[in-house]
Amino acid sequence: MKPVSPPRDFDLPAKFISWRPGQFNAVKNAAMVEQRHSLMVAPTGAGKSVTAAALAKLLGKRTLILTSTKGLQRQYVSDFGFANVEGKTSYRCLVDSQWTCEDGPCSFGYDCEYRNDGCPYYAALKEARRSHVVITNYAMWMALRDREEDTIGKFELLILDEAHDVPDWVCSNLAVEITRKEVIESGGKVAEMGQPVGSVQKWIEWAGGALQDVEKSIAVVQKEIKEARNREAVRELKRLQSLERKIKKILRAKADWVTETSDGVSRLDPVWPREYTETVIFRGTPRIYMTSATATEKTVSMLGVKPGELWRMEQQSTFPVASRLITYVPTYPSARVDHRMTPEAEKSWLKLIAQIVNSRLDRKGILHSVSYKRRDVIAAFLQKEIPSLKIFTHGSHNTALQVVKFKAAKPPALLVSPSVSTGFDFPLDQARYQVICKIPFPDARSNVMKARCKEDKDYAFYLTAQELIQMSGRATRAMDDWSENLIVDAHFEWFWNKAKPFVPKWFAEAVRFARTIPQAPKIKEGN
Repeated sequence: MKPVSPPRDFDLPAKFISWRPGQFNAVKNAAMVEQRHSLMVAPTGAGKSVTAAALAKLLGKRTLILTSTKGLQRQYVSDFGFANVEGKTSYRCLVDSQWTCEDGPCSFGYDCEYRNDGCPYYAALKEARRSHVVITNYAMWMALRDREEDTIGKFELLILDEAHDVPDWVCSNLAVEITRKEVIESGGKVAEMGQPVGSVQKWIEWAGGALQDVEKSIAVVQKEIKEARNREAVRELKRLQSLERKIKKILRAKADWVTETSDGVSRLDPVWPREYTETVIFRGTPRIYMTSATATEKTVSMLGVKPGELWRMEQQSTFPVASRLITYVPTYPSARVDHRMTPEAEKSWLKLIAQIVNSRLDRKGILHSVSYKRRDVIAAFLQKEIPSLKIFTHGSHNTALQVVKFKAAKPPALLVSPSVSTGFDFPLDQARYQVICKIPFPDARSNVMKARCKEDKDYAFYLTAQELIQMSGRATRAMDDWSENLIVDAHFEWFWNKAKPFVPKWFAEAVRFARTIPQAPKIKEGN
């Protein structure tokens, strides 16, 4: 048998000495695909970034890689040295170091001496235009489209990392949120928000007239700025330009969009992304390679890709099943965790959580509360039941800080959080167990969610499955790592049958149903 070429033969950095199991076949198979669209479902530990980088090198096509977060984007840069483009706020203006390039004079009509020589933002754009492989994030890729004057050229291969997020990125880029104050100050003749401007069609009619008024105001303010560098005028220009972008988005809306007004803020949303993905993300690129741990055929269909147009491959997890078990533990009496839960059921639910934690005080764990309200209930109950337990929690603005403190803490320590299901990793002794206190059903109260769930009866189950997979993957991060995932919401008993079509095989094979709390695995020294 011919030996497999090592990663360095694909012009990857020398630190990538060998392929992970299944990784080389993934690259080889993806390179041979005839369809325009391909999806690689690859679990944690499969090495998705190396596979993507190797594919770009093997095909030899000009490639753009998109990520959901700047953190992953910068990891690609660190690992592979690709040309990198971020938003203007990531770069310091050379005219005044207190400004970012977003606030720089050239953003408001001035001819800047550094724009063509030295400006870090425009230097990054220039480097990207002449590079064969470029990395940026979805938000920046869409911003470049919206700004029109900024470009990094055309590509032959588009790699979408974290592809499960793409439907949301497309819809969020198109959606418009506009306040009653903005409507009135635009010059549009609107007395009350949501009355003459209610339906999508009325919004479009309003936007046509408002755009002319706003453009006239922008021209006046730009003239003021050129005559005298007035910071107040600059702030006004930024406000008007933001409003102009919103109005232009409204003019691109379609009749089947959904509107909603609450507390003086109106929002317009497309129900589905499928007819917009080509112009917003794909942009005529001949080859589209999507990779994710959780994306499914349903994800891709929402992007407008038909089944016959897609090549799909699923890599199996290289982590032993015993190292990543997902176990449902019932409550007695049964507790379905929602607003209808009785006090008796809530008490049994809280006691079960306390029993799990109390039997694992020699290690650290994470409790996924899903909501801030339940976070407070759980934390208060555990602090009373287990006084020695160090409990870490957070608000919406100090998550990262509290996560750092939790990671540095010694057992017994517990992180009770409604919002660490994505974006945070807790390998090895940072977390040896996770309790999923509530099945993470989406909030279905908005008009756009109601419209989606009405048209697609499985949509809420699909979203919940995606979130559950992400949530359960926070702690086991490598071959030699392990953790427990314990689900204590009785909704799981019926939800699991609904969710099976939307989870990969590597996840389904780890699911177990228990009658009692499993015995905690022993922690061996050095493990």
